[in-house]
Amino acid sequence: MAQHQLRSALVVVVVAAAPWAGCTSSNPAAIGPDARVDAGGRSDRGPFSFTDSASIGPARDGGRDARGGVDAAPAPASCTDHLKNGTETDVDCGGGCSTKCDAGQGCAGNGDCASARCNRAKRCAPTCGGLNLEITDAWAERWDGTERGLATWAAAHQACAALGGRLPTATELFRVSAPQSGGVGESDRTNPLWALNPSGPGAQITVRLSDGVAGTAPVGETRHYRCICPDSLVRAFDQEACHGPPDAPCAALPTEGGRNHVDKADRATLPLAAALWECTYYRAHLPQALTLIEAARSGVERSEANANSAWLLTADSVNYQGSVVLKWSGSGASWSPISGSNLSWSYFYTPRPFRCVGPGYAAGTHPATVANEFVGPRSSYKGETVDSANAAWHLAHTTCWQRGGHLPRTAELAELVQEGLPGGTNAWNWTSDQTGYVASGPQFLASILRWTGTAPSFPYAHPDVLTWAWKTDPNHAHRCIYYPIDQGYAGPQQCLGGCFAATLPGTSGAKLWFDQFDRSAATFNESVATCLAAHGHLPSARDLVEGIRAGLPNGNGLATGWLRTADFGVGEATDRYDRTIVVKWSGTGGDSYKDQYPTDMTWAPTDAAHLYRCMWTNELR
Repeated sequence: MAQHQLRSALVVVVVAAAPWAGCTSSNPAAIGPDARVDAGGRSDRGPFSFTDSASIGPARDGGRDARGGVDAAPAPASCTDHLKNGTETDVDCGGGCSTKCDAGQGCAGNGDCASARCNRAKRCAPTCGGLNLEITDAWAERWDGTERGLATWAAAHQACAALGGRLPTATELFRVSAPQSGGVGESDRTNPLWALNPSGPGAQITVRLSDGVAGTAPVGETRHYRCICPDSLVRAFDQEACHGPPDAPCAALPTEGGRNHVDKADRATLPLAAALWECTYYRAHLPQALTLIEAARSGVERSEANANSAWLLTADSVNYQGSVVLKWSGSGASWSPISGSNLSWSYFYTPRPFRCVGPGYAAGTHPATVANEFVGPRSSYKGETVDSANAAWHLAHTTCWQRGGHLPRTAELAELVQEGLPGGTNAWNWTSDQTGYVASGPQFLASILRWTGTAPSFPYAHPDVLTWAWKTDPNHAHRCIYYPIDQGYAGPQQCLGGCFAATLPGTSGAKLWFDQFDRSAATFNESVATCLAAHGHLPSARDLVEGIRAGLPNGNGLATGWLRTADFGVGEATDRYDRTIVVKWSGTGGDSYKDQYPTDMTWAPTDAAHLYRCMWTNELR
């Protein structure tokens, strides 16, 4: 009977109506069956949802089914019924079953696992053995206790894989180095060791355990190495993937219901290409500048000894050769941008520490089928395998929107290329990153990117694969990106003047929500704080371009009507690095809006007061 009562309770959750306060455009059928929504618009059942209510079964009442008949006795639990029931720790394994659970399946103790190892997250660890003088670090990862001999990267990689293990990532080597935890490294261990991270074509990252310093080496040369037996199969950016204290390595961001996690500690100091790769490896992403600023202002701390001097990488391209970097020390709750002091830019190739950001649950990929779609082995992004025809920058936005996706940011497209995105034609592809203005030209510039064939060791470097182009240039191809959807997020509870909901075409249910009216003029910092308090974001320039072209109402179009965005641009500027894009439009925008300077957009320093709107999305970006 308990099983029948559970089914009844589940049906109640499915049929309960969700509140939709404050929004003027809604589609309850697409919102999903939330029973309750918190202040951030997140349902009480978290990020997961029932997608097939019929599988739950008909509602029961007092032992009688919906047709008035008497219930049959429930079938006894079995280790072969393809259900998780009885004493099982996962489907038909563990507990009282003779079948042991495989890596990644649930467990209560070591005896439930084929590997005889149940990790801290109560998941079975992969089967792995044969380490040299095995030692275990504070994160429960097992290591070679001594270095292995000189080998090429491929030979080292193969040797570790033969054990059921792998080479460690750069941050795994960094965190056990002598100055960090010292769990594996000692001050006299000065040999650079192979890491799993590529640093560009034909080169890999190396890390010394004596000081945690990273370098690079050609893959054909020989280096020492250590193998690692990982404690988990990374399926989401949770405690098994975040970098930070072993007992609590993740911090939750407050935006859109707290679905995203951020590292609590800085990762190894790496060039952008290697950092981008590592975040993807852990089912996360290298954050945009705004995301890292939101983390700081949410109280995420930097306790590193060099926090006052060490700039953190972001994925926000600001010219043809670099991206935004920023820093804070201790709690960043009062962080406010000061050009050159805590906000600047850095060359893509300059090694910097970084943090990763990603959803704290297995989000899957974009739920709708995409023409010529590509899904990589670890990234949650979905891309396209074929270039679209050359088009103007604003029309590339429209093409992607009409397909149910977006024009990707530079780092997003590069992430897909590193994941093996095929069919690179060496043609420059538009991205949505606006990179500033130069006095010699008529227009603002956007970042463009190219690759040939497949390029899993994409170098992220100017001028070979990255540069910029005038936004008026019609001669560039593009590919679109598609994000996973948080089916448990029903939108904001309240927007200024009501919510404008822009639903992307197609069946994915992807939505953006915007304030219908402008908020009072404020600095960048004040704007970010207000939107963050509403569990949303200051929109990117791409968000507003898409919203305006989709009919975002009440644009005032006045000379004083510029709206702040979160996109930084530097161009060739040397006086200050804190300018963000501002936009304006009249009425409800529409297809006539082209985001062109000087009519539709320009830039402004962060300390200048500008109107703004907040936005929210159910996309996991």
